[in-house]
Amino acid sequence: MKKWKRLSSQVIYTNPWYSIRKDRVVKPNGERGEYHVIVRPPAVFIVPIDEEGNVYLIRIYHYTTQMYSIEIPAGGTEHEKPLMAAKRELQEEAGIKAKKWTLLGKYQILNGLTDEIGYAYCAQNLDHIGKNEKEMNEEGISRVMRVPFRQALDMIKNGKITDGQSIVALSLAALNRGILIK
Repeated sequence: MKKWKRLSSQVIYTNPWYSIRKDRVVKPNGERGEYHVIVRPPAVFIVPIDEEGNVYLIRIYHYTTQMYSIEIPAGGTEHEKPLMAAKRELQEEAGIKAKKWTLLGKYQILNGLTDEIGYAYCAQNLDHIGKNEKEMNEEGISRVMRVPFRQALDMIKNGKITDGQSIVALSLAALNRGILIK
């Protein structure tokens, strides 16, 4: 099978969060064309699980969809290593620090549209350091909630958790045999 071939590349838009690149390409069938790619740094997704087997979720309003969403803490790496970004995001969005971190997986987020890679982590041995009200208000986070892990999986099944990245990370946590989930 032939691969795509990039002939040229030009950044046509940029902002602090992403850029858009226009590539002139040769498609696998030999035809020439254009492909637009959203270029983003990696993102991190955190599944914080306490000693009782509860997971911490946030309720956040997203401008893009004009909807509230229940999801796990997450965010961009902001030029940090993924683990450092995950630690920062967990503190900012949920007011939690963790002593134990496990990489659950690395995955392609929306590979037909962006080059962004996601890193899912499980955070355990949690310490509550208090909410960062400024950060929560800026992000649109209205609530941090603690639910049994199995209930979070039921929330996926029942359509209460619809965020794709949260579904991936929670599924990876459920599949990871090295993590005890009650």
